[in-house]
Amino acid sequence: MPPHVLIIDDDRDICMVKKAQLELDGAFKVTVATEPRKGLKLARSKQPDLILLDIMMPGKDGFEVLNELKNDIETTSIPVIMHTGVDENESRQRAVELYNEDYVLKTADRATLVAVITKALARRTKY
Repeated sequence: MPPHVLIIDDDRDICMVKKAQLELDGAFKVTVATEPRKGLKLARSKQPDLILLDIMMPGKDGFEVLNELKNDIETTSIPVIMHTGVDENESRQRAVELYNEDYVLKTADRATLVAVITKALARRTKY
């Protein structure tokens, strides 16, 4: 069975594009949450292999969601990749402080995104 990726992003169009890219050739199984609270619930109930998390979302931003994920015993071990349009050092540093796995821009092509996810999943299986 392919690795399960949960995308948490309020932009439905981005979610559908990334879902299609990741599911191409059966590489990944993808679940989408367009609301941060729903994403947190899905992370707990579905236990995905990895989460792609947007930063700028209404209600709870990605940093708040990341903090909750990493402070919850049920989700703390799930690798989280910040998947965002925000390309600034301050955001990258804050994500690292909250124990994200990696940081990739939404403009990244499919090959780059798949490589980052594959690398994160490989690190997870080593521990």
